Amino acid sequence: MLLPITNPYPSAISHRAGTVNSGGTIPEEPFSASHGETHTNSRSRISPLFGEGLLIYWHGIHGNGKRLFFFILINFIYLSVEFVYGITVGQSALVSDAFHLGFGCCVLSTSLVANFYARKSSDQLYTYGYQRGEILAAFTNVCFLFFMAFSLCVEALHSSIEPEDEHKHYLIPSAVANLGVNLLGVVFFRKYARVHMTYRCPEDLNLHSIFLHVAADSVRSGGVILSLWLLALGVPQAEALVQLLTAVIVFLLAVPLFNSASRILLQGTPESLECAALRKCVREASAGEGVRECSVGRFWALHPGSLVGTMQVKVQQGVEEQRILRHVHSIFESNLGPTNLTVQVTKDT
Repeated sequence: MLLPITNPYPSAISHRAGTVNSGGTIPEEPFSASHGETHTNSRSRISPLFGEGLLIYWHGIHGNGKRLFFFILINFIYLSVEFVYGITVGQSALVSDAFHLGFGCCVLSTSLVANFYARKSSDQLYTYGYQRGEILAAFTNVCFLFFMAFSLCVEALHSSIEPEDEHKHYLIPSAVANLGVNLLGVVFFRKYARVHMTYRCPEDLNLHSIFLHVAADSVRSGGVILSLWLLALGVPQAEALVQLLTAVIVFLLAVPLFNSASRILLQGTPESLECAALRKCVREASAGEGVRECSVGRFWALHPGSLVGTMQVKVQQGVEEQRILRHVHSIFESNLGPTNLTVQVTKDT
């Protein structure tokens, strides 16, 4: 059966009835000026469509995402000014700091993109959805913090070797300005102002990593100010000592988040899943009518707040399998909350 062919551009192409010949092809329509108008109209639509795409993207970002966007924008403006000024006056330290801030903006941008895509529905390519992207973004922020701690150790080694009379005080205005920008970020994400926290959803993990990123950068800027002040007081090796102390603080800030993010990405058993609660579920499921045996399977977190598990249940002959499945699912959901549980039912031979 041949379906009628509709014209996608009715205003641009003349409405001439087409017929299908015996070979199954549609007779070619002679070229007219209206075809040219179609290409012109499609080109004229590029600009409005681009604007609509940005508008859709902007509306897809909610409150925390918009705050992150503005924070990245402020950082980008500041690093651009610092880079241009450093090139103008010939200060490589300012240029290096601008590159460091640019790298940090790129890392924060991954959190922004992940926050946007996490709200997309699952599809055929990503059947579990896109929320796990926020876990990956948080892990990226943690890796950046480890890199920051390592670079501070290298700078401390360099500062201990470099003669102290070569240290410059022109970094103080840059450090104060950078500290002010980071304090704005601390205000934006003050809800996540803690080192250890319980994550209820993937967004919590992502936004907590953003706060730790901003806090670590604030500590770094504060360390620059403190070291230059101590040098002015005549404290020997002050810069190297402060940089080492800053590296230790940044490392300690990153470790708890690294453990949580890597545990989820490696599909480890969730920290919130207590062995006692799991054994209780297995005992209650085994006590069901017609159930011979329940074996504890594998449990892992797709993301915070989403538990995935598999287990096997052996039942007697003649038992209704759907009743057993409902029984097992109700037990796990009542004790562990919403669970994506796959149960394999086998009958006793």
